[in-house]
Amino acid sequence: MPSKTNIDTVSGIKSRLSSNSALIFFDYRGMTAEQVKGMKRDLLKKGGRLHVVKNRLFNIALKESNMPDMTAVLKEPTAVIFCNDDLSIAADVINAAGKKYPTFKIKGGIYAGAVLQAQDVLKVASLPSREVLLSRLVGAVQGPISNAVFTLKGITSNLVYTLSAVKEKKEKAA
Repeated sequence: MPSKTNIDTVSGIKSRLSSNSALIFFDYRGMTAEQVKGMKRDLLKKGGRLHVVKNRLFNIALKESNMPDMTAVLKEPTAVIFCNDDLSIAADVINAAGKKYPTFKIKGGIYAGAVLQAQDVLKVASLPSREVLLSRLVGAVQGPISNAVFTLKGITSNLVYTLSAVKEKKEKAA
């Protein structure tokens, strides 16, 4: 018979799963409690959350939420990063943790219901954020338009200068 504490824990995990479409699982062994707290603070600033979970209870919550089976990933001590819709939220924190802590190891993830392998999570983490990609897109679209505007402005300016020179020439001739 499950205890009330475990039922409440599973219920809390299910509510987090329903409000977050991106999850990253990592092995936190070898990290001190302060280092994990530091990661939690960094993620919270970016809109993500980090929780150390009991594998058995997390598997139950995944099954009850119709999420993919992560039994293979949830075998050893595991912490989970919850992100709303954008895995790049956690990218800076993951990259920094990988450099700071040699024992930090990504186990895998879930994004929009699809299972991600550790290398897939690292690839996504290396991508720029959504805002950076959008600003690059705007710059790429804006560049040719600006060039066209300056070119047309130059052509009209040359036409005006030519017409003014013709006018002055006719005035001198008259």
